[in-house]
Amino acid sequence: MQLIWESHLIKKRSIKILKLAIPAILAIVVTFGYILINIEAAGTLNDPRVLAGIGLSNVLINGLWFTTFNGFSGALQTLVSQTASRKEYKESNQILQAAMIILILLYIPLGIVLYNIDSIMGG
Repeated sequence: MQLIWESHLIKKRSIKILKLAIPAILAIVVTFGYILINIEAAGTLNDPRVLAGIGLSNVLINGLWFTTFNGFSGALQTLVSQTASRKEYKESNQILQAAMIILILLYIPLGIVLYNIDSIMGG
């Protein structure tokens, strides 16, 4: 009898986890999907310089933008879940606001660099 109850709880928890995971799975698919589409489109042009440019841009975008965003997201998940579990909602809000300000201040110079990357790289 207890095994049936436990399997029912496991099934309910698994469904809840899957519902939470679907947006993250879709985000990963879209992220890698645009990379593959860019490489495929550049490959049809038969110009190795274009393909190399797409490869370098993927490295820059993944290295500069996504890694910082994912790092902040992981840190925020930890800090906000800890403060929210203690019902310290004001502190959770302050953590989120500080993270948004830091990301904005970080992404402004990165955006300027990426916008002017052609002149920086000597093109």
